Amino acid sequence: MFMEYYWNRLYRLKSIKRWETSISIEPESVAEHSYYVAVAAYMLAEIDEKLNGVRIDKEKLLISALYHDSYESYTSHIVSPIKHHTNETTLAMKTTTEDYSERMARMLEDTCLEQISKQNDSSTENNVYIEAADLIDAYCFCALQVHLGNKDFENKLSLMRERIYGCLTKYNFVKYFVENYFDEQGFEIVY
Repeated sequence: MFMEYYWNRLYRLKSIKRWETSISIEPESVAEHSYYVAVAAYMLAEIDEKLNGVRIDKEKLLISALYHDSYESYTSHIVSPIKHHTNETTLAMKTTTEDYSERMARMLEDTCLEQISKQNDSSTENNVYIEAADLIDAYCFCALQVHLGNKDFENKLSLMRERIYGCLTKYNFVKYFVENYFDEQGFEIVY
């Protein structure tokens, strides 16, 4: 019963669309987003290890990145400006996500997936990679929308560009990623 519920919750992520308060020419599901965040987080950790000698448990990183928005199967996707509109909404989101994570972890106790709940810890050193990867995916999504002619995303792309550049001034591995995987204009869409 619990395993069915758990799987059904996760499987919903492919149907939950991100950026729903905006018109998207090519929508992105939470499941797609989670995949790209996991890949980018892993790449950032690899770069950090090569540049700075920082070693982390990459299996734990991948699990945390894949599950970082799993609570959205419960809340649906809530855009960042709403999540962080006031201190009260930020606290409410934090409480909701923690509650969801605790309930999912309890469901997984004494199952073959118990290890996932133990590794899906959002309070770890993995956060910096996941947050940067989350930002990178948001930036790439906005760049894709603008490339496809979606003027609704031009301001969002500018905001994401500012946030990316704020992040790369703090972390040399993000700077390396941007310098080596983005072109001079930003993220170039190539089909």
